[in-house]
Amino acid sequence: MRDIRSLTVRQFRIFPPDIVPFRALRTAPGMEVIKKRYKFRESAIEAGELLFAAGMFAKEKGTGVVSVSGIQINERRVIVEVDGTSADATEVYEDLRQLILSVEPLQEPDMAEPVVLTEETQCAVTLDFGWEDLFNERFIEYVTGPFRDRLSNPNPANLNLVNARFSFQFTPADDRVKAFGATLADKHLTIEPRVNYPLEARRFFTVSPLGSDAHFEVLGEIETLLTHRKRRRPSPPTLQVPRGEE
Repeated sequence: MRDIRSLTVRQFRIFPPDIVPFRALRTAPGMEVIKKRYKFRESAIEAGELLFAAGMFAKEKGTGVVSVSGIQINERRVIVEVDGTSADATEVYEDLRQLILSVEPLQEPDMAEPVVLTEETQCAVTLDFGWEDLFNERFIEYVTGPFRDRLSNPNPANLNLVNARFSFQFTPADDRVKAFGATLADKHLTIEPRVNYPLEARRFFTVSPLGSDAHFEVLGEIETLLTHRKRRRPSPPTLQVPRGEE
């Protein structure tokens, strides 16, 4: 595994009703506080949701800057997306949480414990196997076994193959999820050839419902699994991957 690029982490937090001070945040002063703090170039209110895009966050003690791709807030949910690691996303969220409390100082509880916290990591990476190696029983066994066991929710009810993507449907395991009426969206594992690269480059676009550290561990495990086959097949003819949505 090498040459990791375009690393993005999204964290989803869902709260019980009346925890996110949405009414205060959607006012002009509330939105301005968030926009100014992260230097967002874009902000809007659409379909009952606050949307911020193209910002940055200066980490503590001059340790660097995190590109904040976006923040979405509604009455029950806060989404933070960064061009960086899970640790970066968590640091941005903790800063955002304190900022929200400054807008609504009487807020109690303080958004420290969501009902649901999930993550998604995606990146482009070069791996030591070819696209054809994804179509063998060892990879399928890994997805339906060890990878499935890694998922934060222990009850993935259904697993479907969608083109080069595996889709996991969840049944809530935490009683609080049902009690507070939260829903769990499908999660996806994607490992597919990167568009506009020749197949022999072994360049892949990858997505998983995991934090960044676990995402890299999974890629390493898959790489080890597929490169330790008894005998590798010859490389396929050179083909050009057509353009398409990632």
